[in-house]
Amino acid sequence: MITLKSLSGFSLETIHDAFVKAFSDYAVPMNPDIHAFKAMLLRRGFDKHVSVGAFADDLLVGFILNGSRLWTGKSTIYDLGTGVLPSYRRQGLTTRMFSFALTLFNHDQYLLEVLQSNTSAIALYEKQGFKVVRNFDCYQGKQDQIRCQDIVEVKRVESLNAVPLGMFTDCNYAWQNATDSVNAVVDIFHYYCAYDGSHVIGYGCVDPITGDVPQFAVSKEYRRRGIGTQLLKKLGAVSQTGVVKFINVDESVDSMRRFLDANGMHVFVKQFEMIRVL
Repeated sequence: MITLKSLSGFSLETIHDAFVKAFSDYAVPMNPDIHAFKAMLLRRGFDKHVSVGAFADDLLVGFILNGSRLWTGKSTIYDLGTGVLPSYRRQGLTTRMFSFALTLFNHDQYLLEVLQSNTSAIALYEKQGFKVVRNFDCYQGKQDQIRCQDIVEVKRVESLNAVPLGMFTDCNYAWQNATDSVNAVVDIFHYYCAYDGSHVIGYGCVDPITGDVPQFAVSKEYRRRGIGTQLLKKLGAVSQTGVVKFINVDESVDSMRRFLDANGMHVFVKQFEMIRVL
């Protein structure tokens, strides 16, 4: 018999073990060690009290891992990972877990992302009242493909706290790339700014272990001069994998898509951002 419970009180090791097993056959490889898993949860605002586990006796066989924060000015629950162990699928567990999750919180909206190729999950989420609000592209490219000349000064800084981020970006970052998410694990990133004299005209940050770039932008009046490419090359040089990744880029932002295409980046997966108003 399957019982549903809040994950409050359950260990990180128990949740990690179930996560790895549930995503063992996922379309995008997801096999983080315990330290990377902890960082992922911290970054996305994981909250055990609003997260759900499905248990067969004492074994965690399904889960919805939720985070909670203000998002676009509204109190928001974010599904940072839903999974069921392979041998327990096709038993309606995900639907049951969603219904149970809604009893654990009282927020304005519920947010998630899903692979556009995962049609069964999309159908389930639509049945639960979620609607697509944005299309996301995930890019990656090799660092050694980025070529440019040094045009301005680009140097490492301690953080982006002093940078007026809203003046640079063309859209809201996805949840995992938002400033609250970056600040939650601030020490794992390297931060760089581009300068015209003492004036910041661009910025970016990168996880040196994975090459993930959660935030990147150049002031509009300084674009199409090679400054973005110079900044991107600096971030790429830090990546220990030799690869740079931009996860969940808003497909509607033409300027960013053109920039990434021009620098040899390619889309390796597409996602939908979906929201259910509560």
